[in-house]
Amino acid sequence: MEFSTAKILAIIGLILGLVGSGHAALATIGLVIYLIGMYGLAEHYGRNELFQYALYATIGMIIAIIAAAAIIGVGVLTGTFTHGFSISASMVIGFIILYIGVLIAGKYNRDLMQALSDYGDKGLANLSAKLYWYGAILTIILVGAFLVFIAEILEVIVLATLREQAPATYQP
Repeated sequence: MEFSTAKILAIIGLILGLVGSGHAALATIGLVIYLIGMYGLAEHYGRNELFQYALYATIGMIIAIIAAAAIIGVGVLTGTFTHGFSISASMVIGFIILYIGVLIAGKYNRDLMQALSDYGDKGLANLSAKLYWYGAILTIILVGAFLVFIAEILEVIVLATLREQAPATYQP
């Protein structure tokens, strides 16, 4: 896959994921396109960890969402028979699992942005990395979701500024 194609796929996929946040099918399509683009970028730069970071963040979040939904769903179904105790317990456990998934995704997105800083706008990539991580931590008080949203917008800009090759480092 050519560099420009991979870059455009990653950008389009990320934008579709952002726009499709409320629509599962659109977000899923965006996610797949993003991962294809990241695979192409990883191949181009010869750094498999770029794709691995994107994939691990995605898988961690998907597993957490499915597990949390299952636990909360079972709790709601059984809670109707046990006078509400299991509803509360399952919601707490479900949100803890979801939070762990957000932390996993935040860690790998941070690592991805730090790795991409060699090829794109270094300042924006590092800022996006910090916002991903702090946003993941602060998701517990909902402010973090806004920080993660800003980090995703910055990631689009970082992807748009990627150079085909890393700049040469000056060694005297």
